[in-house]
Amino acid sequence: MADPHAVMFEVRLFGPQAQLAGRRVLELDGPAGGAVTAGQLLERIAEACPALAASAPASRVAVDHRVLAPEDVVDPAAEVALIGLISGG
Repeated sequence: MADPHAVMFEVRLFGPQAQLAGRRVLELDGPAGGAVTAGQLLERIAEACPALAASAPASRVAVDHRVLAPEDVVDPAAEVALIGLISGG
């Protein structure tokens, strides 16, 4: 049974990552009352959606349009997005 005190993260997906996942939003459970860092959230994304496991380590987490460092805490109430590696010249 799910923990009623657990937080839920809604992570928006874009471009190739949304195509790989087959959806535009990934819903993840977080720990009850515990803080989750951007790095931990990337690990959780890779576990929850194996199709994203290869791209997750090179991706970044953005909260309210601001890219976070791996040690930054993610607010589950904010707009959370997975930003894939962008290449180009």
